[in-house]
Amino acid sequence: MKITTEKLPRSQVLLNIEVEPEMMEATLQRAYRRIVSRMNIPGFRKGKAPRTIVERYLGREALVSEALEILLPEVYSKAIEDEQIQPVAQPEVDILQREPPVFTATIPVRPTVELGDYHALQYSMEPEEVTEEQVDQGIDNLRRRYGAWAEADRPVEAGDMLSIDVESNVGEGDQFINDKGVSYMVTPGLEFPVRGFPEELVGMTIGEPKEFTLTVQDDYPQEAFRNKEVTFKATVQQVQERKLPDLDDAFAQSLNQGLETADALRDWMRNQLENDARMRARYKVETEAVDALIEQSQIEYPDVLVEHELDHLVDQSLPQGDQKRLEAYLEAVGRTRDELREDRREEAEKRVLRSLVLEKLAEDEGLEVTDDDVTREAMNLLQGASSDQELSNLLQAISTPQARESLRNMAATRKTLTWLVDTITGTSSTEVAILTAPAEEAASSDEPPADEETTAADRSS
Repeated sequence: MKITTEKLPRSQVLLNIEVEPEMMEATLQRAYRRIVSRMNIPGFRKGKAPRTIVERYLGREALVSEALEILLPEVYSKAIEDEQIQPVAQPEVDILQREPPVFTATIPVRPTVELGDYHALQYSMEPEEVTEEQVDQGIDNLRRRYGAWAEADRPVEAGDMLSIDVESNVGEGDQFINDKGVSYMVTPGLEFPVRGFPEELVGMTIGEPKEFTLTVQDDYPQEAFRNKEVTFKATVQQVQERKLPDLDDAFAQSLNQGLETADALRDWMRNQLENDARMRARYKVETEAVDALIEQSQIEYPDVLVEHELDHLVDQSLPQGDQKRLEAYLEAVGRTRDELREDRREEAEKRVLRSLVLEKLAEDEGLEVTDDDVTREAMNLLQGASSDQELSNLLQAISTPQARESLRNMAATRKTLTWLVDTITGTSSTEVAILTAPAEEAASSDEPPADEETTAADRSS
């Protein structure tokens, strides 16, 4: 067997392989034995027909095809072992000649990364100052999260929860949205079902229909509706407003944070927001530093890594289940799977580059992941469970070898990023405390509280 190799761009190697006639003949004999064992040829017992009869009965090309199925994987495996090639994905095989076989294999191999002088990178942490107005807003939103809904006998205001009937048509009567008794929170700026819809509801009264026309935004998921005028007829059936708890010592104590007074709650909220500000500043440095590291490094990688990452990203964005559900989803958003892939290609490329430079950085600095690091990563994941059932599902999921490997990769990324930011800023990640409730969520969310709350550190990761 004659083997020659050629290095190609984009971390690929081209193998040229020529197989001797003697090896091909031996494989043809193996192919004959495999075929004859499963054939019934008139006049012969199963498995007993001579090779010449089998070739005459099937044609020589069938025997050659069977032989190539046997030979090519074996020859390829021996070739990459002899040439000490480390593939990262399946090769692209091109058969140039069938007898005796001559073929090429284009093989994606391990990327090569040469980091720039990352020790020269210098950044400073500059957390935003938390104002008293932000503290007030955080506390008010926290009260809304713990507030109760109650019927309101007044016109609709922003923030209300409605029960509403909606009829709508596009153009000459094509239906757009038609629903009765649907729950809808009036959130100005929300572009659902279309831009401007929640603003039109403000001021409406129960039982009095309102007709209005809106133009569908040009980035609407279904392309057929973009920039079309929609005529709506809406009738409010019920208005509910959020009744906020009093800002007193009892409310502070009800949060189960060890707070005794409303003043203590205010201090706690300020500390939470300040910690979130530090986390945002740290994340900003982390993002800029990795971008700078990518920019100053020499990186060569096979395209297949991006394709694999695209598969992962698209699978994450599509509903799991049967093919009909998938097709219905793609039709609903007005996209094809290939279009979704192209939409996310830039993100996939960035993720590949980020992964490669961080892996190389960890290797150069001797940063090793311990079992304790993996356990901490698993605990971070489990702490995000919002119910006993979700916790049970997560425990089952992370018990597999594949999940443990994924956790190890996550721990490696976290450890490397921590080292990088600590090094280029001269700070320590321990300066940012891990708190027990999400101030940033409290400062921005109107949703009721979950059973378990994430921490600022969890959100930043």
